[in-house]
Amino acid sequence: MMVSECLGSCYNQLPQPEVVLSPEDSELNYYLWMPGVQYQPRLQRKLSELRSITAESEVVVVDEVVEEVIAKDELFVKFNNAASNGMMDLKTAAEFIRQLGATPSQAELVEYSATCGNSLNFDQLKELLALSMYPKEDAAYLQKVLVSLSKDQEKIEFPHFEYIMANYGEPMTAEELAAVKSIVFGNNNVLTCGELAAKVA
Repeated sequence: MMVSECLGSCYNQLPQPEVVLSPEDSELNYYLWMPGVQYQPRLQRKLSELRSITAESEVVVVDEVVEEVIAKDELFVKFNNAASNGMMDLKTAAEFIRQLGATPSQAELVEYSATCGNSLNFDQLKELLALSMYPKEDAAYLQKVLVSLSKDQEKIEFPHFEYIMANYGEPMTAEELAAVKSIVFGNNNVLTCGELAAKVA
């Protein structure tokens, strides 16, 4: 009773954790919210900040981020090859930017779909790419994580890696797992944590 009276719509409108948690989130900072402060979609906040910075600057910030990953002209050609009538559906766009190293979470894609629709033009694709870039972790940090997830704290077999990818964080699709098997594991079915960390860092 007291919770409902004190928090009202803030409490009722708080979404489920599995809907909003993203690579930069933890359950801790999801639950540490203050009474009276309503949940605000993360992606829209970041998008508003990006557009505000771009509007106040002579340099197009989105283009700067994109150029760190791929030449803008090359991105435009790839976009046109995959788009239809200058538009790309959100699912294709997500797969497209993931191939470039971006990591949009499922929560961000759901939020984007709900607020911006399921079709993106070239400028919108660039924005989504810029918003979905996260800093790379170094190999030493990744090795510590892999050791903690390893069964024997030394090596990881591909079936166990598949289990990790399906049950921790953003689930990978069957196609993505097949690509990882081919590119990272190759003909091996097992890698040491150090080898695996060096390959994916």
